[in-house]
Formats: sequence, C-alpha cells, structure tokens
Amino acid sequence: MIQTIVTVFASVGSIAYLIYLYFTWHFNYWKSRGVQGPEPEFFKGNFPSIISRDRNLVYDVDDIYKEYKNKDSFVGVFSMRSPQLIITDPKLVQEIWTTKFHNFEANQYSGVDKKVDPIFGRNPFSLVGQEWKEKRAEVTPGFTSARIKASYPVMLDVCNKLSKFVGRKFNVKVDPPIDGIEGRQLALRFTCEVVADCVLGLKASGFESDEISEIQKMGSKLFEQNPFFIIFIIICSVCPGIRKFYQLRVMPKEIEDFFLKMTHDAVKMRTEGKIDRADFLNYLLELKQKGKVNDLDITAHTISFLLDGMETSSLAVAHMLLLLGRNEDCQDKLRQEIKENLSEDGNLTFEKLNDLKYLDQCFRETLRIYGPGLFASKKCTKATELTTKNGTKVPIEEDTVVILPSFSIHRDPEYYPDPEKFIPERFSEENGGVKKFQSAGVYMPFGEGPRMCPGMKFATAQVKAGVVKLIQDYKVTVNPRTRNDNYLNATFFMALLDGGIWLDFEPLTDTD
Repeated sequence: MIQTIVTVFASVGSIAYLIYLYFTWHFNYWKSRGVQGPEPEFFKGNFPSIISRDRNLVYDVDDIYKEYKNKDSFVGVFSMRSPQLIITDPKLVQEIWTTKFHNFEANQYSGVDKKVDPIFGRNPFSLVGQEWKEKRAEVTPGFTSARIKASYPVMLDVCNKLSKFVGRKFNVKVDPPIDGIEGRQLALRFTCEVVADCVLGLKASGFESDEISEIQKMGSKLFEQNPFFIIFIIICSVCPGIRKFYQLRVMPKEIEDFFLKMTHDAVKMRTEGKIDRADFLNYLLELKQKGKVNDLDITAHTISFLLDGMETSSLAVAHMLLLLGRNEDCQDKLRQEIKENLSEDGNLTFEKLNDLKYLDQCFRETLRIYGPGLFASKKCTKATELTTKNGTKVPIEEDTVVILPSFSIHRDPEYYPDPEKFIPERFSEENGGVKKFQSAGVYMPFGEGPRMCPGMKFATAQVKAGVVKLIQDYKVTVNPRTRNDNYLNATFFMALLDGGIWLDFEPLTDTD
C-alpha cells in the first residue's frame, strides 16, 4: 500500500516536473542571444493579463516598454512559453513596417484555413505572400477619393438620422429623465448604417427605434470575447504548432450566414438594376465581369469592409466625442470652424470636410490617445537580423512574433508631452503637422507600409462627418457615469474606455 502511494506521488511529481520543464526550459532563449528582457513567470510568461484578465493586455506590454525603452531597441519577452520581441525604437518599428516588410509581412494570426473559415480566410488581414498581394490589389482601387465622394451624400443622410435620433432622446420628457447615451453604442448605430448603405445600398434601420439593428447585433457578436477562441489562443501560446493541425473558426457560422445572405440580397438588387452607384460593391461587380473575382471573393471583401468599418470607426467616433466633451474649449473652437465653412444647405462639402484643419487635428489626437489597434503583432516570414543599440546583430528566426507597441509610443512623454491630455494643436501645421510624427515613426494608428489600412480614407470621412453633425447641432458633455481618466477596458482587444462612454447632448439654438 505504502509502495503504491509512493509510486503515485513519484509519478505525479515527475509529470509536474516535466510540465515545468516544458514551460521553462528555453526561458534563456533571448539571454543566450544577448537580448535584454524581464524574467518570465512559469505558465504566464511576461503577460500575466492573458490569464488573469484583470487588466488590458496592453498594460503588460506598456510596463515592459517603459522599463526597457532606454536600454535597447527591442526587448525579449515570452507569451506564456513562446519567445517574442517588443520593439522599443520607433525607427525600428518603422523599418519593420516598411523596409523590412518582406521579412515581417504576416500578422501573428495569418494563415486562416479557407476551408474552415471561408470568409475570414479570404480577408487580406489573414493572407500572406502572393495571395495577399493579389487580394490587396483587388480592393485598394475601391477606396479612391472619387468613390468615397460618391458615397458622401449617403453619409450626410445618415448623419441627419443620427442627429434626429439624439434629439428624440433628449427632447422627450421622461420620468426619470434620460441619464446619458452610451457613446459607443450610439456610434455603432451610425457606422452600421453608413457602411451598410454606402457599401451595399441596404438600410440597417438603426435609428428607427431604441432596438439595435440586426446588422449591429451580428457585427457586435463577432467582436465579443468568445471564451472558446480565447482558450484556443492560450493553447496556441503553449503549443504554437497546434495551428498546423487544427484551426478554430474566427467567424461563427451564424454570423457568416447572416452576412452572406445580406451580401447576396445586395448583389441581386444591383443585377436587377434597382440600385446603380459607383461604390465599393459596384467596383467588385465590375471586377467579377472581368473575371478577376468570384462570388465568394465579393462576399469576403464586402463582409471585411462592413465589419472593419463598423467597429473601428465607431470607437473613433465615440472617443472623439468623449474627448471633445471633456474639453469644452476645443469643442467650441471646432464648432466655430464648422460654422464658418458650412455651405448654403447647412452641410460641409466633401472637400471642406477634408480641408478643415482643426477638425483633422482633433481626429488625429483622438487616434493618438484611443487608436483602436493597441499594438501590432507581426510574424517573421523570412529569417533576418535586428541590430541592438550597441551594434550587435541578433538573428530572428522564422515564425518569431514581434510586437509593435503603438499604444506605448503614442503615450510616450518623450514624443508627446502630457500624453494623457487632449491637445489637438500637437498636429497643427505650426508644429510640423502629422507628417512630423509619422516621419519620426511615432504615429501609426492605421499602421504603416504595404499593410496600412486600405479603408483609411473611408473611415476618416465617416468619423469626421458623424462628429461634425453632432457638434454642429449639440453641446456635448460627459455624463457623471463616465470615468475621468483614459483607463482601458480589461477584456476588449481594441482601445475602449473602461466602464462605458456615457454622454449628454444639449440641443443648440441658432444663436449658440
């Protein structure tokens, strides 16, 4: 009996020891290569928030960035047991985006199996190599300024619906009175309506009632924290090779089917001649006639545009309203600029929307503080070398993940004094404009290089248009339910103020 117990304990101990060795045996990976870095913890590595979920993962990255940014150009870290690098030198970040692009052309979770996930697997974000080049080349001409301008009247129409929706909320006397509107949900109504109409010619009907539209419901579901996907990511961090044998769907079947049907209906309306517009879908149908894309390609491109345009743009709208609500002087200055440039119909022309300098400064500063992408994770696709500050060349093996910490760089006081403050004038022409920061490698809300966001111009137009209309019609203030700092939600993978963005809107009179 005693011998059996001893054998059991010995077996358990041996298994535990083997597990410990598996997680820790190569914790000297970076040290052996002369790369500095913090000591990793068993199982957690250097990113405990992956497991604890008690704060946003970007704060783990930021703590390491702050500790090592003056020590070397990059830091060796571990995601659980997988060795990674955090790049701390903006010039090297810029180099990885651009001149070393062919060594780091893949995103960390590229290579989605198109058989398992036929839609997301065709998204340029998940593609690499020649296939990425071809798909990127297909979609880029669909985002020209001329096509966006053709969609601008649709944006203005949705902006009017947005303003009327807010007006109904705050003009109707209810008991108890309305205690603010959650800005992100309001912005999602707006971006869902804009993108659905501008891309597909369909109405999301997000402003007809208090109920959110089906498009918004399905879009939001995709970005919710799926526990199975989180577990899968953790398992892949423990055993990266598992992705070669098993792939988990990024887009659930229910959501895929919904958007497939919506796209099919939109295409049918075009082919029947019920809608004829020079928009993104029209461009894709022209490519189909030339034999360059098939129906599945059209669906994949359309859904990618829909979902990307909805979520990221809504975050920009909500946070821009938040920051203008916190800074009344900035809001007044922007409102005055808008008033001085309105055309006879009470709107800004598309050209004026793009030309307003202070509007652009407010937009740029919002993306600095709340850029939706907190960091980029690039995967080495071709072995290369990176050089330390003392000139040592460090070999970087294929599949090594490097983290480009845009959040940390955007909030680094070395580049942006008082980084937590909303100061649009940072981007004024007198201070060198946005190009000064881009050329220094310290401003990258849309990424840089060949993989820069292809829908950047469309996103910029819809965000600016929505904010302009609300600032034109309302005084925006921050509801007391909203926190006063910029602390991010612990579990959302993009920038989102923790606790919600609660806003109040006071209708303006003609004399305001």
